[in-house]
This record gives sequence, C-alpha cells and structure tokens, in this order.
Amino acid sequence: MMTAIPASIGFDTNPLDRRSDKRNDHAFIERLRNDPGSRFLVFNGDIPLLKQGSERDPWFLASETTAFGEPIQSVFLGEESDGTGRFALGFTLVPEDSSADPIHDRIDLRSIAMQGLVAPGTLGILGEAKSMLDWHRRHSFCANCGSASRIAAAGWQRICDVCSAHHFPRVDPVVIMLVIDGERCLLGRQRQFAPGMYSALAGFVEPGETAESAVRREVMEEAGVNCEGVVYFASQP
Repeated sequence: MMTAIPASIGFDTNPLDRRSDKRNDHAFIERLRNDPGSRFLVFNGDIPLLKQGSERDPWFLASETTAFGEPIQSVFLGEESDGTGRFALGFTLVPEDSSADPIHDRIDLRSIAMQGLVAPGTLGILGEAKSMLDWHRRHSFCANCGSASRIAAAGWQRICDVCSAHHFPRVDPVVIMLVIDGERCLLGRQRQFAPGMYSALAGFVEPGETAESAVRREVMEEAGVNCEGVVYFASQP
C-alpha cells in the first residue's frame, strides 16, 4: 500500500504536460519552440546554467540562448498550463569554469536541490532535462549496428538510419533505503564526504530483481546486515 507523502521529496514534482502524443508532430513542436512565451533550460555538459541574482532563474528566452551557439541536443520537455512550451538545450561550452561567465552560475543539480535554489516544480523539470540530455550524450551510436543515430520525436527517441533501429531513453531503477532497528538507524559514510556527513544506503536494482529484494541484497553487501520488513515510502524520478 502506498504511503502518503507529507512533503515533496527530491525531484518528484513536475507540473508539465509532457504531450507525448505530439512529439512526432513537427509543426506543433516548432510552433511551441517559436512561441515568445516558451522557455529553455541551458545545460553546459550535465550542469545547468542559472542566471545570477536574488533568484537563480534557470529559464532562458530563445533569443538569450543564441549567445551559447548551436545546441548539440534539444529536447521538448512539455507544456505549461498556459500552453507555452518548455525545452532543454545541451551545449558544450568552453571554458567550464563558472568564473569566466560573469552573469551565469554553473551549479550541479544535486547542489541546486540541497540548497533549495529553485521551486520544487522547476527542480523536477531540471531532473527531467538532465536525464534526457545525459542519455543523448551517452547513446549517440546505435547499439544494434554501431552506426551514428539521430534525435527524433522531439528528443524522446534516437533512430538509426542504417538498420532502422529505434532507441528509447534508458531508465536505471535504484533503491534508497533507511534501515531502522527500534530508535536506531543505519547510515553509511564515504571517504569523500564532508566532516559529519552521513547517508542512507542505496544501490541499483538488478535485472530480474524486485525493489524489495534489492534493498535486502544491497544492505547485506554494503553493511553485512540482514534486514526484513521492507516498507515502501515513496518514489522519485
């Protein structure tokens, strides 16, 4: 049984209508792309750019994105409730040192989330954008024949024109768990953590494995502890 979530966690809030039914409608996508009300997220590699100021705004006008050159990847993220479009653009900008850009900050997504720099809905959209752009960077060649593939379906597919294979975004399920024993809980720590920083345990779900089984296996592998009574709390993308 699902447990009610008392507050937003991580990247679980995304207000966009993804309009998956329109991703192959070129005229629809281009109309939104050219709509003055549409906005764009700009990524330098896997790190978003935020405008400097009292509000770290990650949204750019189409005219503002031209300063970064031609994007390597472009993904349609969805529609806002007012019908305007939201897109993600991937660039390889040099230099990557944020000090070389006096008006934008390069801040990794985890830091944005932990510092609460953007609203929960925007954080969820940033997570969607990073996942899609990262997939395109890592899967530019066909896994079937090795030929270069191209972006299709407004960024939600890659097609190989040599063998006609269609490739879709990869999703890697992960379990994040807090092991409890009465009033005690089990936390982990890595050498690169800041002093006093600890973390819940986590790990990837393997093929043919349930999330519950992955929890038990990962806890045993990481801490040598047997755990039972796995209870689901919530999910996040």
